Amino acid sequence: MTVRRSPRGKWMVDIVYTHTNGQEVRVRRVSPVQTRRGAESYERKLRQALEAGTYGGKKASTPKKSSTRARKQPAPTGTPTLEQFAETYISEHCLVEQHRPSSITNTRSVLSAHILPILGDVAMDEIRSVHFGELKRAVARGRGTRGRKSKPVSGKTINNALAVLSRMVRFWYEREGLMPPRIKAGLVRLDEPEADYYEPEEFEALVAGAAKAGLQELVIVLLMGDAGMRQGEIRALHWSDIRKHPEPTIRVQRTRFKADEYAPKSKKGRSIPLSPRLVAALEALPRRRGCPHVIHEAGEPLTPKLVRGRIVRCERAAGMAETGLSHKLRHTFATRLVAAGVPLLVIKELLGHADLRTTQRYLHTVSGARSQAIAAISGPEEDPDPDRDPPPAPGPGSSARSARHHGGTGLN
Repeated sequence: MTVRRSPRGKWMVDIVYTHTNGQEVRVRRVSPVQTRRGAESYERKLRQALEAGTYGGKKASTPKKSSTRARKQPAPTGTPTLEQFAETYISEHCLVEQHRPSSITNTRSVLSAHILPILGDVAMDEIRSVHFGELKRAVARGRGTRGRKSKPVSGKTINNALAVLSRMVRFWYEREGLMPPRIKAGLVRLDEPEADYYEPEEFEALVAGAAKAGLQELVIVLLMGDAGMRQGEIRALHWSDIRKHPEPTIRVQRTRFKADEYAPKSKKGRSIPLSPRLVAALEALPRRRGCPHVIHEAGEPLTPKLVRGRIVRCERAAGMAETGLSHKLRHTFATRLVAAGVPLLVIKELLGHADLRTTQRYLHTVSGARSQAIAAISGPEEDPDPDRDPPPAPGPGSSARSARHHGGTGLN
């Protein structure tokens, strides 16, 4: 009997069956009944299905001749290929773990554009480090769907593909009750990009331009630049999320992706106090009957394209280069907080970051921040020769600059 316990303590069946044509098939399955006797009974049923050629619910076809490349060999009966397992991974892992809709969309895109065209025919239990290397090189060369050449991709795109493949493999082994092999994904080391932000004068010019463009445009710019909200959070902002007591605040409770609204990126809400000019802009903004959204287009929530268009309108009114970059305003909000000496943990909560390391990247954007930090903990400058005579007091004809140089105030 090929019945054993997995490293996680589950009873499972591990069968190596030889077909009449000499092809060997390995079937490994967790027993539906978690006792030795139940696993032995399950093994007998599997062997009967293999002998009858009905394992998997349909009559087994004659196996094709194997290819010269190991990864091109068809997967053994009962072990799905990456392509066969893709939808199972989405439905049994991504949806059950309540991944954000945008994350699920990104996973599907990475699978169809990069992973499946390269490794779709590899069996799940055959994936090793060599396949991760093959995927990395293929994506780096810009090999797209169906092996066609596409534009060169960034290191972030390569790492996204490797991360999706890694999570998918780990989930398959966990689902089967098996210990996964040691696999080296080999992520690409990325340069940390500097956050692009507006200088104080540029931001105030943009606010002035937004005031000329319209009330909704002004509110959008201030929600990003004075409150640090993300574009999707602004498009999902309801009037009921704005509180006036005990102090004016916005409770960020949702974000918007396509036609769906769900929890924010960190999966928890946050409260943001409002600046006086943002309070005034919101009070001046008219409401539309029957529309819960603060920012809308004829009663319908804005799309990302419409938000970009309104920011371009503000930039044009301010006489600035037209970019439509909404996240630059959020970076500006974070940079202003760092420059004002706000503690990083407070900035993290206001921005809704899940990890403090994400917030820390704004530290280097403020000129002189590190020097000021060292100066703040340094004591007064010590005199290298404490026994020397003190400098003479400035005479009546001494200048204020000379007095300051010798330690005086320069005032009579």
